[in-house]
Amino acid sequence: MYRNILLLALSIICTHAFAQKVQNISEVPPIKKGILITNGGEKIHFLDLHLVQDTVIIRIKDTNITKIPGKDVFKISKTGNCAGLGAITGGLAGLFVGVLEISNLNNGDNKGTFLIYTTLGGALFGGIFGAFIQRDKPIYNRSSPYVFYPCIYLDNTRLYATIGIKFKLK
Repeated sequence: MYRNILLLALSIICTHAFAQKVQNISEVPPIKKGILITNGGEKIHFLDLHLVQDTVIIRIKDTNITKIPGKDVFKISKTGNCAGLGAITGGLAGLFVGVLEISNLNNGDNKGTFLIYTTLGGALFGGIFGAFIQRDKPIYNRSSPYVFYPCIYLDNTRLYATIGIKFKLK
């Protein structure tokens, strides 16, 4: 039973991690900070991006505004850091450590305060650590000629693992 739940969770995570979402350039939301890659391979770091019809308008530095036709854009990614995820992970780790160490406290100590401090300390440490980890979240990718996706499914007593590849032929 637990094995089946674990495999189902793994299947969902892998499918979402490797699935490619194909979208139209006109569906890209405004982005505050990110990276744009043109069809020619030019990598542009921008501070603001929005679309007017099929034209991508980006602000580079403080005053330099550039217009790029949508057909010339290969990839758009939003950049940021992992401070929020680090704070959540650190807070949960601090809570876990606090629960493990609560039995070592004296009877006169306030156990609730101890749990709060370990949780907040873990969240603070995790948030600071996560702030130094940069990440790029792909927002738009021009359709590639192939799509890769793994799939794991159960059929009564058998477990099947497949890898799907779709090719776009002209």
